[in-house]
Amino acid sequence: MVVEEPDRSALLRAVAQTLGQEAADTLSELLPPSGDRPATKRDIDGVLTAMNARFEGTNAQFDAMNAQFKTMDMRFDTMNEQFTALGAQVGGYGISLDDKLDNVVDRVTASFARRISDAVTTQTRTLVFSQLGALVVIAALAFGLR
Repeated sequence: MVVEEPDRSALLRAVAQTLGQEAADTLSELLPPSGDRPATKRDIDGVLTAMNARFEGTNAQFDAMNAQFKTMDMRFDTMNEQFTALGAQVGGYGISLDDKLDNVVDRVTASFARRISDAVTTQTRTLVFSQLGALVVIAALAFGLR
């Protein structure tokens, strides 16, 4: 039989009327409150059942997550294979692309070197003719002044 708090209070009032307040206080100290009663086997079984149900739900969620991770791993493996195949295809093109790029670089370098050489030649001719002209002017002035 479960004793509720109202029943406990009624008992203490009856003891106080019959035996006095001091006896009711002593009895109150001896009786545990209703919330402090020890757990029964039925209580423990109920808690264990609830915990097991929660753990089963959590395990089901983890199993679902593991299945999703396995699916993602398979997708990543497929993508990795596709990238590997693509890399092999691009690698085959890379040899011819490297050769083509080397040819373009060689042509640009040769064109640049030719333009530099032409510019230096033109500049040298201009400098030589300018100095010759200056030498002639200086010689004419030197001989003309005497």
